[in-house]
Amino acid sequence: MPRPNPGRSLYAERNLAERIGLELKERGWTYEATAAHLAEVGCPIQPSGVYKIVKQGRRVTVDELVAFSRVFGLDVDNLLLGAAGAPNARFAELLKAYDEAQFAAARAVAVATEAARAIYAFARAEGGGFMRAVEHLEADGLIVSPDLEQEIAAVARDDAPLDLPGVPPWDRPDFKED
Repeated sequence: MPRPNPGRSLYAERNLAERIGLELKERGWTYEATAAHLAEVGCPIQPSGVYKIVKQGRRVTVDELVAFSRVFGLDVDNLLLGAAGAPNARFAELLKAYDEAQFAAARAVAVATEAARAIYAFARAEGGGFMRAVEHLEADGLIVSPDLEQEIAAVARDDAPLDLPGVPPWDRPDFKED
């Protein structure tokens, strides 16, 4: 007589099925649309297969799990949390998106600062300084944004000798507030 299989204690497949059902409902996707999305990422499955996963406990292969992850834009671990873990997972996703946006913004500022430094260096190499370069650009009909002017003015202040008359101490790079 064959031995019975031991019971499962993780319930990962049931959690996954619940989560897939929740994601379909939140997105307003039909089983047909979901099957089409899965086919787009290289995992063709019949709409009835998606239905059976959600409603009848059909097992999910690893390839299908990865495909659902890609289609929904969620980590595999996130999908396995099931419907109960979705709000916390969504919160974590929002935090991650915020952090990524903050990093991208900081990177953009760094790139803009480097561009301003390069523009300033180019203007100095031409011998006229930045304001003269701006005057030439504006004479040619080009507009230099006030943000760029401010950024380059800051670069110029940082580059200026500290003993220049008329440069207040708070505009010097070595200034420290008490």
